[in-house]
Amino acid sequence: MEKGNCGEIILRDVGIPKEVDERTGPGELLLYPKWNSEKHKGQNGRVAIVGGGPFQGAPALAGLGSYRGGADLVHVFVPESSYESVSSFIPELIVHSCPGDVIDETCINQIKSLSINFDSYVIGPGIGQNSSTIEAIQMMINHFDNIVLDADAIQKYDFSGNILVTPHTGEIERLISDCNDKNLMSFAKEHSLAVLLKGKTDVITNGDKIFIELFKDHPTLKPILYSLSKTASLYHRYCSIVGLEWSIANKCIKINEQCEVYLEGMAPKSIVAGVICYVVKEQLKLKKPTKSEISKKIGICTPTINKAIDIIKKVL
Repeated sequence: MEKGNCGEIILRDVGIPKEVDERTGPGELLLYPKWNSEKHKGQNGRVAIVGGGPFQGAPALAGLGSYRGGADLVHVFVPESSYESVSSFIPELIVHSCPGDVIDETCINQIKSLSINFDSYVIGPGIGQNSSTIEAIQMMINHFDNIVLDADAIQKYDFSGNILVTPHTGEIERLISDCNDKNLMSFAKEHSLAVLLKGKTDVITNGDKIFIELFKDHPTLKPILYSLSKTASLYHRYCSIVGLEWSIANKCIKINEQCEVYLEGMAPKSIVAGVICYVVKEQLKLKKPTKSEISKKIGICTPTINKAIDIIKKVL
């Protein structure tokens, strides 16, 4: 909208409080990229996770989170001292062993030598604060783009490129001595990056504006949000695992709400598997995924799924 195509434009304050304008919440997930089931492995996101050494569980959990977030190829780069632990965590992880006990320049050269076009890099889970590791992180900032800096990787660097820093209230002190909304925005703007400050109430800023997590600190609405989110998160999680897009998960949630009373004698995971199969096979008539694929990936036997589907058919 501009003067050339609209004529005179008049802005008027309609009285929306600043606090409302700064809130963010579940509705933001509508902006989440839709899953394209026609794409082959790798086209829905390649993620590189760099960490481990001093702490071995964190990079494995970050890899699991990447898969649950929708990425379909997750590479984890860890020192050889962490390789056995991380590679045995879940079979889906593609784990690379880097020489030595810590992440250093050798590991970065190894990543570059693979010539894989990663969509994003998660740097920091379990990585420690060895001086050679900090130097290696600066190298990654210089050579890679779309970077998430987490945990011990959160330090002061010569920042460049598209970076998200995810500190908790203790880690942010490495970057800002007196952390408040104004200083947080100034830091993000000065270094051209985004900050997600994790705490009782999460705060997000890219330097131009600040957003505060909706409901999390609201005494009345918080219980409502979290009672709803438990069921919703199960459907979004398992739909992602079986390769279904976000909109299908939302259809499943609606079916769950309609049949909840009649299904309450079954275990939550069994209900989820049954509802997903009902939506995929009975409503949408999709050929893929098959019922056996859904059964295998969610870990619920076919007879249990059929029982849930029979109940749903009777209700609807």
